[in-house]
Amino acid sequence: MRIHRRFLVLCLPVSIIGVSRFGEGESIKIPHRGNRVALNKSNYVVRPWQGESYGPKSPLGIAVMLVGESAYDWPQRKREGISAKEVTRKIIRDEICGKHKHRFQGRAAEACAGDSLRDKREERELFWNSVIFYNYVQALLPNRKRRPSKEQWKAAAPAFLKMIDDANPQLIIVFGRGVWDNFFDTSLGKSERSGRTQKDWSRLVRTRKGSSALAIRIDHPASFTFHPSTQWTPKINAELRKLGKRPIGKSLQLVTGKKG
Repeated sequence: MRIHRRFLVLCLPVSIIGVSRFGEGESIKIPHRGNRVALNKSNYVVRPWQGESYGPKSPLGIAVMLVGESAYDWPQRKREGISAKEVTRKIIRDEICGKHKHRFQGRAAEACAGDSLRDKREERELFWNSVIFYNYVQALLPNRKRRPSKEQWKAAAPAFLKMIDDANPQLIIVFGRGVWDNFFDTSLGKSERSGRTQKDWSRLVRTRKGSSALAIRIDHPASFTFHPSTQWTPKINAELRKLGKRPIGKSLQLVTGKKG
């Protein structure tokens, strides 16, 4: 496996974002391009994952924010010394390091980047260190079968509005109808900060800073009918081209010097 000099990756504590192990005796360095977006993570009950290179000048060439519905607890969490607020970042770090494979995160990333992430640790590392992953519901649910309550959905909207303003994304990819229906079709729509662009899966979102982001809804990655690279990657790529951006998978290949 070819190792690129421009990368250095170590598996460090969860408190250090965007840095993780690539492989035993192997390391890569995530490229920094002077576009670090500072988030006040104390504003969030469940802290988001922010890749070290997230921003408009990331290796993807665009600031991408991924939005899931919620995180849920597991029996060993407290024994492992993981606080509730660090759950999302712990899950993404495990995904990058290969410690645990998560169906949701793995397929979500593949939907964005296509086959370029399949069984390719370097590209997977680069992808996660170039995006923000945010769970919309700001509460840790007791298990995966529990759905957010009406109160939890309602309480989540202000924090997400602030997240959009702080992170200033250019592309927001929303996984599942839960977030879309409870926020984009209610709270954001009523705030006159969004407009429908086409069908029921694409909207333009305006931030308080005056910029705009394209929001795309795709199916839940854990669904058995979810086909990442054949069903959703082409749709995401088509929207990126409308924005004058290259496909995410192509951007990863250009950085790593590999072809799919």
